[in-house]
Amino acid sequence: MFTIFPSEWYENLPYSIIESFACGTPVIASRIGELKRLVEEGKNGLLFDPGEVQDLKKKILCLIKNPNLVTPMRYYAREIAEKKYSSEVGYKNLMQIYNRLLSPRSLNRAEKE
Repeated sequence: MFTIFPSEWYENLPYSIIESFACGTPVIASRIGELKRLVEEGKNGLLFDPGEVQDLKKKILCLIKNPNLVTPMRYYAREIAEKKYSSEVGYKNLMQIYNRLLSPRSLNRAEKE
């Protein structure tokens, strides 16, 4: 129904969240670091205050008692995975980095240093 990511560590881009989104699974995550940017409250999951067990329990019960909230989250999670984290997007971003590094302007700057 959903993934719980209760980290209290400042994660950058946890694969388990991206994999959950790719499977169309919403995420309940700690409101900390990049997690609060990845998980959009009410869109592809829910956020809870780190270390606050009662807040986490409240979010879990909310989705269990309201499965109608989960369906739109599933679609949006999958959409985000496809738009931001697919292999095609990763390849495109990597090629942009390589092209920027290999551009004549970048090479000229490197030669001067």
